[in-house]
Amino acid sequence: MKFSPTSTYAISHTGSAAAIGHVLENSIPLSIFPIQIDKFVFCFSGLPGRGKTHISRRLASYLSFFYAVPVRVFNVAAYREKMHGGLKAAEWFDPHNEEALKIRNECNEAALRDIVTFLCSSLHGIAILDSTNATHARRAHVAKMVSIITHKMGIL
Repeated sequence: MKFSPTSTYAISHTGSAAAIGHVLENSIPLSIFPIQIDKFVFCFSGLPGRGKTHISRRLASYLSFFYAVPVRVFNVAAYREKMHGGLKAAEWFDPHNEEALKIRNECNEAALRDIVTFLCSSLHGIAILDSTNATHARRAHVAKMVSIITHKMGIL
């Protein structure tokens, strides 16, 4: 395939290709990750401050560079900052704090809606949900919402 700067491959989706002309068709598989047109969701789970954001950004960078697939990280903390202001105290994560629980659920729902929109808007892609997802009920809800679009979801 000859490269043309005016071709549709030269202008890619944000984060979907690291180099001009790098597309799904000319990617070289470097691991066991399957290269196919499909939709995936990775849901990170863990306590605050344990590296979920770092790993999710690194994973997104790796996948978009080596596999030229659209990858987007949905960081629920960024949603919280945008919707309700800056950092919160430790009481914010207390499971008995009903007001904080309501706001956390609102931010998670906004991120899930954006994941559904992102995956429905393209033929293939990878969405990474970067949130604590500490309870079984929360992870089950995420799995239920994602199963509308794809059954390929991993909780990390």
